[in-house]
Amino acid sequence: MLFYDDYPTRGDPDFQVAMKIVKPLVAYIDRDGKPRGWMFDSFIFYSRYLYYKSNPTQAYVNSWISYIFDGGQVRNLDLAVGELKVTLGVSSYQLGVFIAVPVALGQVDTEHIRRNVDKIMKNWNDLSPANLRLLGFYWGFTEDLNSIAEDRLVVDDTDRAVLSATADYVHSKGLRLLMIPYRSAAGKDEFHKLGVDYVTVQPNYMNDPLGDLNRFAKVNTYINLGFADGPEQELPLSVKCCNKNWVSNIQTYKDQSMNYGWNRLINTYYHGSDISSMGRSTEGTYRAAYEAIYQYIVSA
Repeated sequence: MLFYDDYPTRGDPDFQVAMKIVKPLVAYIDRDGKPRGWMFDSFIFYSRYLYYKSNPTQAYVNSWISYIFDGGQVRNLDLAVGELKVTLGVSSYQLGVFIAVPVALGQVDTEHIRRNVDKIMKNWNDLSPANLRLLGFYWGFTEDLNSIAEDRLVVDDTDRAVLSATADYVHSKGLRLLMIPYRSAAGKDEFHKLGVDYVTVQPNYMNDPLGDLNRFAKVNTYINLGFADGPEQELPLSVKCCNKNWVSNIQTYKDQSMNYGWNRLINTYYHGSDISSMGRSTEGTYRAAYEAIYQYIVSA
């Protein structure tokens, strides 16, 4: 579950890692509000303002790290998992966690990135959340390589070296590096070579007003060629495809994913607050959508 936050601009609690928000993501919650089983098995902490086009500064990076640790975001997730473990009777369970590698624009170099990783590691070890397991880091600073046509950062050989060195440093901690590139990402065949362990690709179907199903076929080709390990499921309430019908969008992602057998692979999920809202509903289209997502997760 790739959990976007908008820190510090959004005060809406639906976009914070509060216990009521994350419980329907960590566990499947039935219509009576009771947890019945585990849902998403890992959680990615990320802010949209860590993407390079948002011009992240080191001051913002420091503030965001403080926000997720001192601000209670990681602790809230830990407490939510702890409560659900008791209810579900699974005392040994730990939810996996990835944390974004924070990169400040103008400091895209190994030394500064390592300092930020070390700062996160220290905060994690100091907090020592009993119900969470740190699996690795998420590279969300750039989502592709060398793509002038789509007005995204041009990554040259120097920056490739930085990404590779970051992967090596993360690996030296016994952790893994995850990336979720655009379907059209240039250099998509390079991510594994550069040391990225897990690559899931965005079909970007939800943002296509034409509803081109060939987007799924292209993602499947990347997977078959070994460039990617699975897809990202993009299931928000606001979509451009499907005549802006979000229910149809979810059904299309599910149908295409089942067709290609992606339910047996690594799947990442885009999330603002939408799936949590579905899980907190007891009837109607929200509840039906939540049920469909859960059935896909457990279908492998």
